[in-house]
Amino acid sequence: MAGSSGGGLNRYAERLRELKPRLHDFLKRLVGTPSLSGHEGEVAEIIAGEMEELGYEVEVDEMGNVIGRRGVGGRLILFDGHMDHVEPGSPDRWSHPPYGAEVVDGVLYGRGAVDMKGGLAALIYGCSIPDVEAEIIVSCVVHEETVEGVATKHIIEGLGRKPYAAVICEPSDLKLSLGQRGRCVLRASTRGVTSHASMPELGVNAIYEMIPLLQRLRELRLPRHPILGAGSIAVTDIRCSPGSGPIIPDLCTITIDRRLIPGEKPEEVVEEIRG
Repeated sequence: MAGSSGGGLNRYAERLRELKPRLHDFLKRLVGTPSLSGHEGEVAEIIAGEMEELGYEVEVDEMGNVIGRRGVGGRLILFDGHMDHVEPGSPDRWSHPPYGAEVVDGVLYGRGAVDMKGGLAALIYGCSIPDVEAEIIVSCVVHEETVEGVATKHIIEGLGRKPYAAVICEPSDLKLSLGQRGRCVLRASTRGVTSHASMPELGVNAIYEMIPLLQRLRELRLPRHPILGAGSIAVTDIRCSPGSGPIIPDLCTITIDRRLIPGEKPEEVVEEIRG
């Protein structure tokens, strides 16, 4: 940042204070606009319009990613965030409507407020202010929740050169994080034998066959990294087939989200699940 002395930082902070009401309004519009993975179009339009008003050179690529540029020459710095969010679940379980973007006692409530529309709004406004002696790319990507990293990789490949540094504005409790855990998504299935639900003893219930694996997954002791913390494992989906009518299911499938730390390998994780 040009003029990065104390005076320059003071001017930067003062400009941020001036833009604060506008930033808050922008964030409320983002949180109030549903943008599930694969359905980011409406929120992308909001972001592209805001970026243009803030002086970015804006492009929406063939994947639907919104890319804002500032500065030319010098080092290439990438600021990255995603526009999609996970399902809100049952609305009646929320203390405030998931897309209401309500502010109570200075706290904004809504699906995606933390992960990660708050981060998106902050990086879009934060990168719009300083005079830069570098090329700044602000990437707002699609489908991060479902295929993490694919859209960002696509953008980087299209830049023509490797970024000198990248800042990913995921929530981190306002602490600087120097990396993130890897991710491995697996499916595991158990099989049984169908029978009429009135005579379950004639079949083998695939759901019951899954119970020992579920219990074992809950009891796994995972390795820990000094910076990234422990690996994690979570069952995020369970389905059975046939799934309707009075019939004992002969197939049960679960989806497992496993977060890896450095040194762990996907093939080792598969064997860990197979047990």
